[in-house]
Amino acid sequence: MDFFNRTNLPEVTQEHQQEWKSIRKFKEIMEDGRFIVREEGKIDFGIDLTLEVLLNNKYASNYKINIQIKDKLNSETIKNNDLTYSYKLPIKTINYLLNSPNSIVVLYFEDVDKFVWEWAEIIKNDAYRKGIHFDNTRQETYTYRFSKSIDGNMKKGLYKEIITRSELIKSINKRSGLREVGNESFDLNISINSDCTKKALKFYMRKIRKKGMLEQLMIITQYSPKELTIALQDGIITSRLADGIIEIEPIDLQVLIGARNLSVLELNELYEMED
Repeated sequence: MDFFNRTNLPEVTQEHQQEWKSIRKFKEIMEDGRFIVREEGKIDFGIDLTLEVLLNNKYASNYKINIQIKDKLNSETIKNNDLTYSYKLPIKTINYLLNSPNSIVVLYFEDVDKFVWEWAEIIKNDAYRKGIHFDNTRQETYTYRFSKSIDGNMKKGLYKEIITRSELIKSINKRSGLREVGNESFDLNISINSDCTKKALKFYMRKIRKKGMLEQLMIITQYSPKELTIALQDGIITSRLADGIIEIEPIDLQVLIGARNLSVLELNELYEMED
């Protein structure tokens, strides 16, 4: 029997080989003592790998991000004049990634041996600014311009970011409790710093009011004007209120829950609105 000329067997396609190569290369550059890269199971809906942080280069942390990785043979076909790369992504896949708080999309270009990447939430916000709402659009794909490369600085920053995000989630779980928003409803208060949340709410509620969307916010959240006023005065941000604000105005959730302060640019914009 001629074992070398048989064709009635499953074929290893070029797509299979590209996927294996991109995963192998990703492991090579990321497993530097700070991360563990794990492949997902055979059935996946958009998550190819998970990246876990090693604390002190040896302790497993369970601080993870989900990764979808795509391989491209020729980067020149999608390279733009500003050195970004335009890649078409299925919106259903991005929505799936967004159901986890930490997810990124990674592209590997074989011809130049280069990785580029972006957070799934940044991709969604970019689309939102262009009037495309991933939750209800009939559009099936979205083309995003990737610009972030994976290098030493990126790995160092990503390491810190994964720890910060994971610690933030832990902090929310510890501090959250049922908190009365108004006489009519109860919700989970997810703010970890009421003073920061108060400033953020003041900023975004004014932006929403200037857009003429305050009534829309009440419809989305089912909160009364009185309840919104209480939230604003006490620095309360519930999951329902955060979702409603984000649907109208793309924002950083970490600002709303008080994990970081408003930037100088955001504060200047607030002062301008008050003038």
